[in-house]
Amino acid sequence: MKLSTVNKQLTRLAELMQSERDNLFRYACYRLGSAAEADDVVQDLYLRLSKQGARLAEIEDLKGYVYRSLTNSCTSALRSRRHFATTETLDTLSSDDLAPKDFEQEFRLIE
Repeated sequence: MKLSTVNKQLTRLAELMQSERDNLFRYACYRLGSAAEADDVVQDLYLRLSKQGARLAEIEDLKGYVYRSLTNSCTSALRSRRHFATTETLDTLSSDDLAPKDFEQEFRLIE
């Protein structure tokens, strides 16, 4: 594609992201519960979409595409956070923490 087409699509994306910035940020805050993480996700979203260049011309409803992409990015961030928290928690536990305190009592409860 021509450079002018790419520039037009990047301008279209930049204008949309600028006009929707507050709404995108609020939505990401709502989904993630963290302003700092929401800001990172919105910025990463813009960078990722801007790399698509001329392919943005194929997207008729760019606003809908941006919001769907933001939803997916938030979901990925939440998954990463959950995985990290699980790994971090398991790393900090000792084998004594994982074993039942009173094995015989636990065993009786199962029977």
